[in-house]
Amino acid sequence: AEGLQALVNEPGSLNWTGPCLSESRIPTDPVGAVVQAVSPRDHGSYDLWSLGADGLPEGTRQEQDLLNWSE
Repeated sequence: AEGLQALVNEPGSLNWTGPCLSESRIPTDPVGAVVQAVSPRDHGSYDLWSLGADGLPEGTRQEQDLLNWSE
């Protein structure tokens, strides 16, 4: 329910063993867009994506979305 934020900040779970990332912030993609996640998922055990430089779905070149699934 907390998404990637649970990798850097304790979500209140008694079983949390984090932080799981060496930095205390959610990672960004190569153009600086925030990486997002959802579980349960539509494309695998989890969906991970960023919307690219323009922050909008789709796009080409730097505006292209980065996805952990194939469309």
